[in-house]
Amino acid sequence: MIALAFEVPIIYPGVVVDHNVLHNAGVLSRKGTPRDPVGRQGAAAWAAPMAYETQTSAVYIEDNTLILDPGQLGGHLDCDNGGSYVFRHNHDTGVMVGNHGWDTTNNSCVLLDVYLNTINSGGIAEAAIKYRGGTGVAWGNLISGKFSIGSSGANRFGITNYRSNAVGSSIHGYCNGYETVDRNTNIATSVGWGCNEQPGMGSGGSHPGWARYPIYEWDNCLVSLGCTGTANQVKANVFDPFRGTSWMKKEIVSNRDYYDSVTSFKGKAGVGMGTLSARPSTCTAGVAYWATNTFQLYQCVKTNTWQLFYVPFHYPHPLTMG
Repeated sequence: MIALAFEVPIIYPGVVVDHNVLHNAGVLSRKGTPRDPVGRQGAAAWAAPMAYETQTSAVYIEDNTLILDPGQLGGHLDCDNGGSYVFRHNHDTGVMVGNHGWDTTNNSCVLLDVYLNTINSGGIAEAAIKYRGGTGVAWGNLISGKFSIGSSGANRFGITNYRSNAVGSSIHGYCNGYETVDRNTNIATSVGWGCNEQPGMGSGGSHPGWARYPIYEWDNCLVSLGCTGTANQVKANVFDPFRGTSWMKKEIVSNRDYYDSVTSFKGKAGVGMGTLSARPSTCTAGVAYWATNTFQLYQCVKTNTWQLFYVPFHYPHPLTMG
């Protein structure tokens, strides 16, 4: 059951869902409106400039307790049709934090940010975090339990694109290199990459759905934070839930479409962590660095050029205060 659904663009002062117990119930974020023509819901959000965490860019879900009982399939967190949400500081048992891509919806979810939560599978969740489209950041989550239900198997942090498989569920055609809505940069080596609104794509740009915004994840752990480089680290896992001809490995690629945190960061691959003063002076375009003393993520926008990329929105959300 979806207990709360936000289906129109957010206006000031914003939207926050906080300090609730959501039992066998979930939340949905989308940005279509009743006036949108059929098939265009969320298109305006994908054409708009990319925004991460501002007061009106996303639905904020924070400081909640979420519980899904065995046998209950309706409690979930979801996003589609140009929606965006931020899931932070929650205690979650059994509820998958995920979104829909441009496969079974009019438009993909734009943004999913997940951080500083405790997420337990409850023995029933398909995954803790699952991206099917769009972009976002995921950091500082404690993830436990066995995620073994559903198509993603034992995934804790799953990334997939249903259009990258010849039998994947799709109403827009498959990303096989021959759909003009996809970038088709080089069919021989990358098939249809970048697939329209696929994981690692954000809004805006000269063509909506083609702007590159990699998914960045760092310091997601099994036992305690500070686990990067150990057996307790949770890494992003690209998975294919179907058995047909697959182009997944060419269309969702590490250090291009998503980046994991790494130890001994030299600015060449992955996401580094440390004080801002310890950030390497040299870098390869696309890598990122999380400044632990300023809570800011920097992206290498071109060779040896760092630029501020992401700052978490004020916590607690202003609407929860006063």
